Amino acid sequence: MFDQLMAEKVQLGFDIATSVTIIGAFASWAWQSGRRARRDRQIGIREQTRAASLEKVGEILYEFENVFSKLIAAADKFERPITVRWDKLGGNGTVEALGEVMVDDANFFPQQTEYLQDLLLLVEEMYETVQVRRYSVYPVLDAIPEGEKFLQMFRQDMVEIAGVYNSLQGGPAHLLPKLQELKICVDNTRSEIIRQQEVDLNDEIALNKKVFDTLTDDSAFQKKILGVIVDKDNADFTFWFVPEEKEPLFAEAWDEDGKIVQGRNTDLFPDVWGELLWTMIRKPGRALSLGLVGANRQVMNARKECKDILIKLSVITNALLSNGADADLDVLVKRYESAAFFDREGSIR
Repeated sequence: MFDQLMAEKVQLGFDIATSVTIIGAFASWAWQSGRRARRDRQIGIREQTRAASLEKVGEILYEFENVFSKLIAAADKFERPITVRWDKLGGNGTVEALGEVMVDDANFFPQQTEYLQDLLLLVEEMYETVQVRRYSVYPVLDAIPEGEKFLQMFRQDMVEIAGVYNSLQGGPAHLLPKLQELKICVDNTRSEIIRQQEVDLNDEIALNKKVFDTLTDDSAFQKKILGVIVDKDNADFTFWFVPEEKEPLFAEAWDEDGKIVQGRNTDLFPDVWGELLWTMIRKPGRALSLGLVGANRQVMNARKECKDILIKLSVITNALLSNGADADLDVLVKRYESAAFFDREGSIR
């Protein structure tokens, strides 16, 4: 009897131990399953977020590409005619030689001025598009590794696009029409002197001097040509007509805000005024070509700055696709700017 009772107790102990083991195993399994489920849900949420971010960046990139495509077409309209004429000179032409080519085509300079205005509108559209879309881009950037660095890059790109727009608008887009006006004034004055036969028409020196004297006495013309000289945005153009040894002094005529400081080397203005007028009379093509070459340089810079935004968005796409794995943004940006990818310096698109 005793042995049977002890056997039942032992059996009961085994049953209890087995039950505890089973319950413990079940609890462990339930905890692990819950943990895996939570992890899977978190991974699923991250994947969904990453997919949504990729889709958003893709939409923004597509929109930017459309604006950039129009901008490039407008830039090409402006740049190509200058490049073609330069190539006709064997690629080794001087500003004066380029000017001679342009003078042969009376419609060339006015047409280039129109092309530049068209481009300016598209640079503005690019900037406005970026400004509006930053509300979609910033949250994506903020969510990826090194996002703060990317935010800084993106903001800097916006500042640079605004800068090239202001440079184009305040410089070439404003200068070229003024140069066209000056040329028209010179041509009309010359034609009137010839019509009235005020000088010996066979004496080119006397004819040029008469044109110079007539325009010097014309107050309306004085305001036009002075408007070119005193505008600091035209400094790169105007410096061509300043004696090299006096360039540092001429630059000091403006304060930090680009305003003329009366008495600060402004006595150089009459000399510059006279040199520019003589150039417009004797070699108008040189003056016009200087304006166009300067504008062409700024147009090239503008499209590069606008292209930078697209390159940055492509790098963001890379970071999202790789899930931020070992992403070094500086290295990625340089890689995408290289000739192996988007060729920032060498390719127009």
